[in-house]
Amino acid sequence: MISAILFMLYVSTLIIIPAVSIHPPKMVRRLRFAIHHSANGQKFLAYILALLVIFFHLVYFNAFHGNKGIMLSTLLVFFLLATKRTVQLLRFVHDSKYFFAAMTILVLVIAFFPMLFSTAASLAFVLNFVCLLPVKSITPDVPQTEAQNHDQEE
Repeated sequence: MISAILFMLYVSTLIIIPAVSIHPPKMVRRLRFAIHHSANGQKFLAYILALLVIFFHLVYFNAFHGNKGIMLSTLLVFFLLATKRTVQLLRFVHDSKYFFAAMTILVLVIAFFPMLFSTAASLAFVLNFVCLLPVKSITPDVPQTEAQNHDQEE
């Protein structure tokens, strides 16, 4: 019973992540800036995504023991553990609006098949992390130092 409640709370993050990415707080804006300008920031995003999907698998398997559909989404977990490939996948989905739309429709369709729900949820986490990727015009809310203010006055 507790694992089912934990599972429902965990799946609710699929709603929270896009809500945070639409109106991001200052911390998320800084994270987006770091992701955009740093290879380590992109790897960090890939690690968080892999960790969330692995944790989802643990909670899902604990809640629904007999479901064998989790084996298909385990392949996605192994793919997500390679951070370079994960960053490439996130960038590709972010840059291709048609692929993003097709993947969204695929997630919505396969979510209705009980054996493929874990795959749909894992792909939904990937889509949510694509939403966290910054667009080109994002700038950080970093306060300027005295030297930067002095340079601007000259």
